[in-house]
Amino acid sequence: MIERKDIHLKIFLPSSPTQVYWYISTDAGREKFWVEKSTTRGDLLLLEFPNGMSTKSEVLSVIEDKLYEIDYFGSNTTFELEEHLDGTTVHVRTAVSPDEFTEVHSGWTSVLLNLKAVILGQTDLRNHHPIRNWDNQYVDN
Repeated sequence: MIERKDIHLKIFLPSSPTQVYWYISTDAGREKFWVEKSTTRGDLLLLEFPNGMSTKSEVLSVIEDKLYEIDYFGSNTTFELEEHLDGTTVHVRTAVSPDEFTEVHSGWTSVLLNLKAVILGQTDLRNHHPIRNWDNQYVDN
């Protein structure tokens, strides 16, 4: 049995679940905060990153405005939206091998903080440069 280590991150966004869900579940939304290019073909997502890397992710579960689950780099990754009177808490859950934990945890932290910047101020913190990327220690990937 392959050992996995759980990651559970949360971020609060002063926006409705509908607005947050749009960013997570649509190609246009994902391109604003997460990936350089997102293409949906049925239940498959083709995600492209600034370093030239790409992946195919399968959409595993969808509950509009509440849950979006994908197979992301071989790990089930779930975005669960919890509604509050003043906004939405996004829960991101995944599990990775222990040797990937630090990088994946940091990566999702970066992605979620950029989501907040985009939603709050329409400011994308990423630099969109093929050399200034996560692999070269740039956090504004």
